[in-house]
Amino acid sequence: MGMTDDEMLIDANRLRSVIHYDPCTGEFRWIARRRGVTIGKKPGLVNGNGYREICIDGRLYSAQRLAWLYMTGEWPDGDVDHRDMDKLNNRWGNLRDASKAQNQANTSVRKSNTSGFKGVFATARHPDRWLSQIRVNGIKKHLGTFDTPEQAGAAYASALAEIHGEFGRI
Repeated sequence: MGMTDDEMLIDANRLRSVIHYDPCTGEFRWIARRRGVTIGKKPGLVNGNGYREICIDGRLYSAQRLAWLYMTGEWPDGDVDHRDMDKLNNRWGNLRDASKAQNQANTSVRKSNTSGFKGVFATARHPDRWLSQIRVNGIKKHLGTFDTPEQAGAAYASALAEIHGEFGRI
C-alpha cells in the first residue's frame, strides 16, 4: 500500500530541523548540512509563476505554504494568500489562509484587459455597452450592462466587496 500525499508531506519538526524561517523578513535559510546545501544560504528558486519553491527531502514546496507550516505547525486548510500580491513577500504578517476564490479575488487587472477594470468587458453584440460580471463559487454572475466602463467597474467593485470582503481587490 502506497503513501498518501498528506503522508508524504514534510512535518513542522522536520522543516524546522533543516530550515530557519524569519517571520519578520519572510526569508528562509538552510540550517542543516546536507549534500549540495550551504548553511546560511537561501533555499529554493523562483518558478515560472513568480513564487519561491523549496525542495526538501526530494519534494518541492511553495515557500508561503512552508512559512505557514513553520509558524503554525499545521498545513494550511486552503491557499496561502499574499495580502500585498507580492508573490515573493513571505513575511508572516503578509500571509493569510484563504479559499481558492478568496485568493483569486486578491489579484490585479489582467494585462489583456481592455476596459481598465476587473470584471468589465466590451461585448461584440453591443460594442457601445460594457458588461460587468463576477465569479461566485466558480460560476459567472452577470452584474449588468452599462454605458461606461466606469459604471460597470463600480458594479463589479460593489459585488466584489460584498462577496469577498477584505480579499477583494479592484
